[in-house]
Amino acid sequence: MNLKVPKKTNSFLVWSFNDILTVLLPLWLLCLISEFRYAPIDSFFAAPFYLSGNNWFGTGSFFFSAVLHKGGKYVAVAVAVSSLILFLLSYLKQFARLKPYRKVCLYVALSISACALIISGLKSLSASPCPWSLPQYGGSGSAGKCFPAGHASSGFCLFALYFAFRQLKFKKAWIFLILAFVLGWILGLGRQAQGAHFLSHSFATMFLDWAICALFLSKSSDKNSPKTHFYASLLLNIGLLPYFHF
Repeated sequence: MNLKVPKKTNSFLVWSFNDILTVLLPLWLLCLISEFRYAPIDSFFAAPFYLSGNNWFGTGSFFFSAVLHKGGKYVAVAVAVSSLILFLLSYLKQFARLKPYRKVCLYVALSISACALIISGLKSLSASPCPWSLPQYGGSGSAGKCFPAGHASSGFCLFALYFAFRQLKFKKAWIFLILAFVLGWILGLGRQAQGAHFLSHSFATMFLDWAICALFLSKSSDKNSPKTHFYASLLLNIGLLPYFHF
């Protein structure tokens, strides 16, 4: 790959119309989804996976349990750890050629970690039940701490790679955008097939991970005004508010 290291410029994210589409819109879509969960569309997409009793299409399946559920998360872990290692190696003389990519590597590691921590934290605060715990699907009706979808985040957090390679002016950065999107939905649908999540749970994770990666990129830029940092933090907090009462 022929990567060009860009010259130092102002913040990659200044609140232009393009940034409204990439940051602000996903956050408000996240809020909208959190307000309209359990809509008929969730039941509509859950129906094909539900069999009978408390049995789902993916129940007891080695592929869904071992490959997708347990194995899928290691992709994000591998990318984050590799980025962190490259970041640390960039301080050694024999790896001086990595120095121009130091901030980008740190950005990827931190963004993926932030996505994992924020999504898991929000799940622990949420009173939203999993489909398999609802009476209509053979469950007991107990609350489940299931919103947003945690496992899908292992794929969607790779939006950080798209932003990173876009920052490096790599012409085919869109490949990583597609990779994150496809992997996120494979993992998300895999959990839906097991009755662990509704469709809206995965959508919420996708929008939130995108916003987190975009905002972290603005904070990793060489020059950022305090005003930009303030609005970035404020927008993120607004996006998280709906979870505290659901």
